Amino acid sequence: MLRIGTRGSELALWQARRVKQLLLDLLCVHSEIVVIKTQGDVIQNIPLSQLEGKGFFTKEIEDALLGGSIDLAIHSLKDLPTQLPPGLKLGAIPERADSRDRLLIRPESYDPAQPLFIRPGSVIGSSSNRRIDQILQLQPGVKTALLRGNVPTRVQKLRNGEYDAILLAAAGLNRLGINLAGLKWVDLDPQMVVPAPAQGALGIEIRDQDPETEALVSRLHDHQVAALIQEERLFLRMTEGGCHASVGAFSRLDHSRFQLTTYWHNGTDGISLTVSSPESEGLAGKSFLLHQKMQKKLPGTVWIVREKEKSARLESWLLQAGKKVHCLPVNRTETRNTDEIKSQVASALKTSDWMLLTSPSAVNALRDLGIQVEPRVRVAVIGPETAKAAETAGIHPDYLSPVGNSSGLADAWTSFAGEAGTVFYPSAELSSDQFSSRVRKAGWVVHQVPVYRTVPVPVPESTRFEPDYVIVYSASAVAEATGYIRKKNLTCRWISIGPVTTEALRKAGIEPAYEAAYPEPAELLAGVLTY
Repeated sequence: MLRIGTRGSELALWQARRVKQLLLDLLCVHSEIVVIKTQGDVIQNIPLSQLEGKGFFTKEIEDALLGGSIDLAIHSLKDLPTQLPPGLKLGAIPERADSRDRLLIRPESYDPAQPLFIRPGSVIGSSSNRRIDQILQLQPGVKTALLRGNVPTRVQKLRNGEYDAILLAAAGLNRLGINLAGLKWVDLDPQMVVPAPAQGALGIEIRDQDPETEALVSRLHDHQVAALIQEERLFLRMTEGGCHASVGAFSRLDHSRFQLTTYWHNGTDGISLTVSSPESEGLAGKSFLLHQKMQKKLPGTVWIVREKEKSARLESWLLQAGKKVHCLPVNRTETRNTDEIKSQVASALKTSDWMLLTSPSAVNALRDLGIQVEPRVRVAVIGPETAKAAETAGIHPDYLSPVGNSSGLADAWTSFAGEAGTVFYPSAELSSDQFSSRVRKAGWVVHQVPVYRTVPVPVPESTRFEPDYVIVYSASAVAEATGYIRKKNLTCRWISIGPVTTEALRKAGIEPAYEAAYPEPAELLAGVLTY
């Protein structure tokens, strides 16, 4: 019979019982639970950030594991240090629940008009530096106070009026089935309030030299969950953070791309970033490098050749990195809204198996034309912005390309889609035939309909900025952007959104300093910070 070591809190016991049940149901292995009191359980009146060392909720359990009085230990993986004591290892990550933070609010303190849904001046209880730092950044008018105790105790303190609101992990509340009647509550967007690395996940710790136990618990391991959590914990390790570090990390698989959102407060600034890749491995290092470069706050002026409302995230990051930013487009798109175009689109959709979307402009044009896409027509999109535009328009993507350019979409999608059929491709008026040709070479029939056109918008004569970096989002913007720079006789570093834009820059006699691997803000940010 296996002996399972755990803390004695209600949540820790729930987690231990969960693993005990998994062992019995899936492996027919019997086990017993051994309760062990930890330093974090004993000291309740001091913030964790003021205690020395790491592993406040794990050390005594790990000592028991090393001493042989238990065979495995169950932890909330967010409490487990990234570097384990010699002789111990992480044997399995069996599952992960909701990783978000949940804000519980007394009804009289609820204010939906505020960023965090709580009235200004409210007192929010938390023992986490990470949560406190992010709360104060999002809604500076609130106050924070120390909150300790197990989950039911914390909720009761809120009901007693000791706080106006408290922040807890949604996973713990859900697992215990805590009654929230009479309270307001909000699950916070993990890209807005970034959770602790591995929050919501269970970790099974074992001895390094115990092959029998390892062989058993490894059968409970969820490899996909572990791949995501590995990058979260690796980012925490890179920042040299511990249990009380002001570090957050949240990873997910979005269609065919892995995303990692990280938060790091270095004592002066708190910065959130999101990076992505077709592979999960390497995201932590990429994010850590960007954080380091942003913290240097090197000066420079950046021209984002795009509308301000479409550049909010990139602009925010660049400002945090110490740059001056100007968002100024040099063209705009307009829908070719004619009866002939509507008829062509309707005819193309009627006979198509797929629709391929290579820009938000195409989505907007379909919306302007009043086109309804039947559920039988499957949809492939080029990147997160196009996917978001499609969802907003009520078009639900079936495939998100792992490569962020049209050629990559053509190759990746045709490989994914399998047997050839017919596709509808809503394009720009003067769009290159390169994309359609690649799809046709794979055996597909392509109905290409130019649903929008690009119209130049000259840079106003009154414009005075002199950029060090120019970020170009489309080939159609190259002529006007290069014209302005040459007129001012400026020397700039050019950042390209992708291969087609790079080709247009080269035709204009400019070699870009950086080409984004994927059309997303973090990739373009990397281009500016690399030079």
